[in-house]
Amino acid sequence: MAPKYLLDASGKDAAKVTETPVQALNGAALGPDGNGKDGENGYFFGCKTEPTKGQPGNYGTNGGKGFPGNNGGDCWTMTITIDNFSGAPFQVGALGGKGSDAVGGARGGDGSDGGDAGKNTTHCKTAAPGGTGGAAGNGGDGELGGNGGNGGNVTVSYGTGLATPPVTAETRGGTAGLNSQPGSFGTPGKGGLNSDGQTYASPGGSGVSGKSPTDTPSTGQTGNFSAGSDARLGPNGLKIQIVTQLGS
Repeated sequence: MAPKYLLDASGKDAAKVTETPVQALNGAALGPDGNGKDGENGYFFGCKTEPTKGQPGNYGTNGGKGFPGNNGGDCWTMTITIDNFSGAPFQVGALGGKGSDAVGGARGGDGSDGGDAGKNTTHCKTAAPGGTGGAAGNGGDGELGGNGGNGGNVTVSYGTGLATPPVTAETRGGTAGLNSQPGSFGTPGKGGLNSDGQTYASPGGSGVSGKSPTDTPSTGQTGNFSAGSDARLGPNGLKIQIVTQLGS
């Protein structure tokens, strides 16, 4: 397939972001060692040992923030001069490169469940709480997409022997990449069973979702195109000037 542009000075599209955010860790499970010890009655009517409380659950860590998109490249600046042009009209590419999408934030880690308290007995009735659940981790922040690259200003001058401009051009700026989503918060751990065997300790604290980007990536500036006859070039002379359109 023939190339769309016989002369292409367009900026490169941004590379895809391949980094991944730091993944959160869930709180480690307590296992049997996280539970309290049951109460123990005395030999007669007293209590030898009251029940002990359960251990609190472990917290989940926070998810890492995302990565911003890469910016698209600007159109190249160049000048091409042809002393004696002949041939079919052609098109020049002077586009800005596309920005790449940002990578989203990671989810927060889950908290682990709190341990159960030891059980009350007939004579050991002092309340012992279960362990509170582990707190959930926060989600990571989203990031900004990459800006689009700037197109170019194309100026075509041609000799008086050429009836019409032999060159057209596309000069639009590159599109911007997409902002990424923030990570969601983790799930808090459940509270452990209290010594009464019926009620539970409080669950862990809730995490919060990451923040979304407050800005918007920019589309590249679009350049201008102009063409006109110039007797100084000779009858079939052709000059193409491409200059990057600087963003405002």
